[in-house]
Amino acid sequence: MSIRLDPVIAYKVTVYGEKDLSCVFEISGTGSVAYPLIGEVEAGGKTVRELEKLIAVKLRNGNLRKPRVGIEVTNYRCSIASAKLNGPAAMPMSKE
Repeated sequence: MSIRLDPVIAYKVTVYGEKDLSCVFEISGTGSVAYPLIGEVEAGGKTVRELEKLIAVKLRNGNLRKPRVGIEVTNYRCSIASAKLNGPAAMPMSKE
């Protein structure tokens, strides 16, 4: 099962060997992220692997020879329900 990227969750992108291109981001409400060197990247609804490949291709087109990109979820979202909350609510949760 592949998890689709969600605007409420924070992600860490690592470009191995390129410290200046590694960053933490959240997907905007429009489904995109602003990424160094390559600008806006459409991320919403993609899997982690799809976005890794997309960023690598764009970085390669921007003159990096063989970019190796990894994405890690840094904050998770879980849904909870409570009668006091009047229904389900989403809350960001840290991995820690």
